[in-house]
Amino acid sequence: METKTMQFKHCVIEGTPYGAGKLLGEMFKDDTGFVRFMTSPFMGGNKLSKSKVIKAMEFYDKFNPGVNEEIKGFADAVGADAEDIVYYYAYVQPSVGNCSHMVVLPSITEDRHIYHARSYEYGWDNRPILFTSRIEDKYQQIGFGCQLFGRFDGINECGLSVSTSAGVIRPDIKDEGCVFPVVVRTLLDRCKDVEEAVEIIMNMPISDYRNFIVADRNGNAALIEVASSCKVVKYIGGETGDQFLCSANHYALPEMIKHDVGRMWHSVARYKAIEAQISTSVPIVTKDIIRGILSNTVPNGACCNHYSDGMGTLWSILFDPMGCKVEICFGSPNINQ
Repeated sequence: METKTMQFKHCVIEGTPYGAGKLLGEMFKDDTGFVRFMTSPFMGGNKLSKSKVIKAMEFYDKFNPGVNEEIKGFADAVGADAEDIVYYYAYVQPSVGNCSHMVVLPSITEDRHIYHARSYEYGWDNRPILFTSRIEDKYQQIGFGCQLFGRFDGINECGLSVSTSAGVIRPDIKDEGCVFPVVVRTLLDRCKDVEEAVEIIMNMPISDYRNFIVADRNGNAALIEVASSCKVVKYIGGETGDQFLCSANHYALPEMIKHDVGRMWHSVARYKAIEAQISTSVPIVTKDIIRGILSNTVPNGACCNHYSDGMGTLWSILFDPMGCKVEICFGSPNINQ
């Protein structure tokens, strides 16, 4: 077992989209290595053609207006061309990340709140940034992000919470569309409840192979399993038989099994641990039980400490959509508070 100290940044951004982007640029312009990453082709690939940049810009204007202005503000602050910002590659390029997540409805929780929890796993070289965002014409929100403009997870002022995990690790992406950080950011910016979030996901071109869980302050939740253009939804609410959902790094809905390739043992182990511990706790699932699932290591929980293999827990989150609150453990919850 190896341990390291990691620094988490917390960026508070507000104002107009252009002003928020410029503020991000001012925060990072002296970090030459990060600016180089933000203004270079993704993962050493080729520079995007003019037509692809225009297509990405048109996509953002349609699904998340204001993002192009935010990118322009950042580019101006760091002295770069907006079309070179790496976030435009998120329209066509794959992203990574191993995660576990779950949602428990009010009918089976101790205080009759809906709880939505997740862990995020990756390697030592990740650069975790927590964003508090108050941008004009978008819902205020807090959550972790990537490439400054995308989001891995979060909760907004309406009580909509969003989490995600890879459905297939390193899939062979063929269809055109966006990857998950774009989806999460769009939902947090635009949606007030599960119904709106699902509608956007179902109409959004997505190239990713991904699982999303969304929950809202009305006590509703949904699991959306996405294999590029193939999307399947499972809703839960006060009238449904199932009162909780969970997901890891494979597909679980019957309609998606044909896309479930390369399933990993630790994904199944995490899924079974979450499912078993919630099931045996019904009808009273407490926050401590959920925290315990996140804190215990595989195969007894969702926590992983294999950072050198790209499978270490970097943060864990417990959302309370009804209270519009979030609890965060920075680093491994197995050793941190």
